[in-house]
Formats: sequence, structure tokens, C-alpha cells
Amino acid sequence: MGWHRRVALESCRRTIEMGLLVLALPFLSERQLQARIRMPSKTRRTIHQWLKMEKPVVLLVPHFTLLEYLPMLPIFFEVGDLKAGAIFRPLDNPKIDAWIRSTRERHGLKLLSRKAGFDKAKEILASNGVLGILFDQNAGRSGTLMGFFNRAASTTDLPALMAKRFDAQTYVFHPHRSRFWEATVHLHRLDCSTEDIAQTANDWLQAQLSESEDTCADWLWLHNRWKTANHPTQRFQLANHRKISIRPDRPLRGYRLWIRMPNWLGDVVMALPLLQALRNSRPDAEFTLLCQPAYIPLLQILGIGDAHIPLPHKRTPGYFQFFKHLRDQFPDTQLLLTNSTRGDLEARHIGAPQRFGLVLPGRPRPLLTHTYQPPQEIRGQLDTLHQTRLWEHMLRHFGLQDPIPDAPFQLPDTRRRPAKTGFIAGSSNNPEKCWPPQKWIQLAHRLLDADPQTHIHLYGTQDDRQATAQIADALPEDRVHDHAGQTDLPTLARELSTCAHVLGNDTGGMHLANALGTPVTVLCGPTNPLVTGPFFDAPRTIVQPAGTPQTGGVSIHDLGVEQVIDPLS
Repeated sequence: MGWHRRVALESCRRTIEMGLLVLALPFLSERQLQARIRMPSKTRRTIHQWLKMEKPVVLLVPHFTLLEYLPMLPIFFEVGDLKAGAIFRPLDNPKIDAWIRSTRERHGLKLLSRKAGFDKAKEILASNGVLGILFDQNAGRSGTLMGFFNRAASTTDLPALMAKRFDAQTYVFHPHRSRFWEATVHLHRLDCSTEDIAQTANDWLQAQLSESEDTCADWLWLHNRWKTANHPTQRFQLANHRKISIRPDRPLRGYRLWIRMPNWLGDVVMALPLLQALRNSRPDAEFTLLCQPAYIPLLQILGIGDAHIPLPHKRTPGYFQFFKHLRDQFPDTQLLLTNSTRGDLEARHIGAPQRFGLVLPGRPRPLLTHTYQPPQEIRGQLDTLHQTRLWEHMLRHFGLQDPIPDAPFQLPDTRRRPAKTGFIAGSSNNPEKCWPPQKWIQLAHRLLDADPQTHIHLYGTQDDRQATAQIADALPEDRVHDHAGQTDLPTLARELSTCAHVLGNDTGGMHLANALGTPVTVLCGPTNPLVTGPFFDAPRTIVQPAGTPQTGGVSIHDLGVEQVIDPLS
């Protein structure tokens, strides 16, 4: 953090130095300029080659502090008939623009407006002249996205187009600053194909800025080369940009996308397809997931996320200070899949410049920078729209175009065991969702009597041990296995992926079984399976008490054993 502040402060000083030079240049004599601009012998030899006019030159100009010395170079040479010009963007104020133009052109260099100067630029190159082009500004949507500091930056195609059309040599102009208003001029030849000019120039500039703290501070960072891919409504789809040139051998991972995961396992599983879609749509993203510590091993074995930050317990002293310390990791965007004031405060302390979240009726979220408020037609479907699909609408609002995958995950070295039936008889976040143990016992007896090979495996948390023990005690000891409270999530995932079938209440373990492709039967009473039911494309059956609306809302105690058995027959 200290390094960043130090370089930023020095960069601000250099920006002021740049502006003062623009004001002072009309009043500096040639003698004063020659005292401030040093020309090494290698640079002189290169320019003498240009003066022979054997080949045109495209000169790429980066925004270093003393770049205004470029139009002053003719004072060192007899330029003869050599034509030289530079393409620039006119200033909005006509009087200031005319004043600066007169200063820059007083030694023979012609300034060519981007708006009307391309014909003149072509004339210069056609006559084997020298054309300067600023290459390190943000080129907007007209440029090509390519790697710069491991991030997607919009880069102008103009130097490559001009070099290719006129078979020009390409150089980079580097006025290396030694002290206030003093520079040594270097010219770096780009030995590459015309197709690689833009990326090679980016690589050269990146190497210079990485070389030393002084050079890093000397560049004009204010242009923000990366902002084209930053617009909130296009943030989640790199392909929104018209032209992209990202090499397979140089994948980018510089976009820091942090995602605050939900607190409950079922919601975490329902969010996984969204993360898969984001991975496809933003291949340049580094995904950091903030989540409950217990979920991290599961996310890792599923291959979800590049980094994981375990959340502290909510009663930890200095809870929000933990998040404030994360500022130094400089996330670009934080997506919140929570809908709580606590989560929004966490994000505010982390301080990502973009903080995205969903706004539901009556739940304003002023601490976020950008929100998705479902339109009226979506708000009218909140009782029937699956949670994953609602999140999908939010992501599409922020630019996502890729489809949301629903194919189950495949764990290596696991296979289904036909005689293995899983029961998830508890629910960690709502006891009202739990079918009574006595009915689970009746169901188990029916299944064991129907198939002598069947074994029942009970799963749950430590809090479910009382219920699972009651069920296990009522069943044949050699045909029941109680795993409740004895499995972490990776172990539970492997267990569920080997079951032939899993039956359970509407709880996180059922979502996990569905995500692993295991056939599931979900017992629902008060919950709404249209909104929170299993999402993945695997065999799934929803069982509700007779007469229950599709949206749920009744006691699960009204669900009879026969209603659960019938779909299994």
C-alpha cells in the first residue's frame, strides 16, 4: 500500500510537470531546449537513417512526462525534405488548441487531427516520412482488447494498420526523464510482424513501467487503459467488446472479481451455475469467493473459484475491520449474492469501486454502487421464478450473455451403488421443514422390505444427530448407517454421489446431491419448490402434502408416507 501511495503521489507531481512544460515551451529557446534534451549517439544514428527517406516510419508515442519534446527534435537535425507529422486529438477549446498547435508545429512537425488528418497521415507515409501516433490511450470500443499488465486493455489498431499498408518501420519514442524538464531520448525498434505491433508495444511499455519506481511514476496513469471493459452494463461479458485479441498461450487473469457467497449451503449450490457462466464470459477474471469456512473445501473439489476468503464468525470482535484490511487487495468488482445489511457493510469496508447486488421490493441497498431492481414483469413472478433464474436476470443486467449451465458436476473416482439409499432427515436452518422421525422410520421399513439389498445411509449435521439416532435405533443395525455429524462437506459430497437415490427435506444436502447428478426426492411443506427447488438437470421429484399449492405454504407433517412411496414405485 505504501508503494502505491508513493508512486501515485510522484505520478501526480509528474502530471503537473507535464502541464507546466506545455505552458513554458513557447518561451524556451532552441538553446534552452538543446540543454534539456539529450540525444545519445544510437538515437542520432537512427534518426539519420530516417532522414535518408528509404522507408516510412511509424513512431509510437507513449504518455511519459516529457513527451512534448517530440515536436522539438527537428532542432537537432537538418531535416531537409523529410515530412513528419503526429496524429492527435484536438482540444475542445479552440483558442487553447490553436495555441498548443502553434507551439508543437514551430519546428516543422505537422499535427494531424484525428477527425480530419488521416489523408495527410497517408501522404506522409507514402513519401517515406515519419508519423507519430499516441498508442497508450484507451481506444474505447473502436480498439482491440488485449493484454496489458495481465488485464484486458483497449488498444488502438492504427499503428499496425498504417505500418502494414505502407510497409513502415515501427519504433517507440521514449523520452526518459532524468530530472525536472530534462530527458534523454531513446528510440526502440519493434521487430515484429505488423499483426503483433499493438501487443508488442503494450509489452514494451509494461516492461518499462515494471523496471523501476521512477519510470512507473513517469507514465500518465490517468488514461485508465482498462476502463472500456468496466462499464457496469457490460461488466460480465468480455465478448461485449467488438474486437478481442487474447492469446491462448497468454491467458489474462487480471480482472479481480470478488463474490460474496450466500450463507446457506442450498443457496451456495444454487449459485454455482452462475459462477460457471461468469467463468466462461470473463476468462480474464480472478474469482475470489468470500464464504463460510466450511464451504471452501467443497468449492475447491468442484473447481469453483481461484481464491477463497473464509468469513470470520459474525460475533468476532472487530468483525468489519477484517474486511477493511482486504482493501489492499484492490478488487475491481464485488458481486453480492446475499441480501443483507451486514453483507453490504462488508462490501463497503472492502471498498471495491463497483459493488453489484439485487434489490427486492422494500429492501433498498444504498451501500452498493450498482443494483439490479427487477422490472414489473419479473417482480410479478417472484413466487414462481427459481432463485438461480432471478440471479441470472441480475447478471444479464450487468452484461452476461452466456447461457447458465445446468449439467451436474462429476466427482472423480466415485460411482453409484444401486443398493445405497440416502436419507437427509434434518434441516440446519429451519426445523419446520423437517418431516417427523417416525415417518422416516416408516418409509425406511417400506424400502428395506421392498428390497433386501437396500441399505439406508443417514446424513446431516451434528444438530441432526438426535433425529438420525432415533431413526437408526428403529431399523436393523446391519442395514442402516448413521453419518450425521461425521462428515465434512467434501466427504458428504462423495457419499451423496455414490447413492442410487437420496430422499430428504428441502435442505442444502439435497441441493448438493442434485448438483452431483444423484436422483433426489425432495419433501416440501412450507417452502416453495418453484423458487428454492433443485436446479441441476438430474432426476428430481418434488413431493408435497395433498392439496398443497405449487408454491408451498403448508405443514410438512401433513405429508403421508404413501405420498413419498408412490413416486418411487
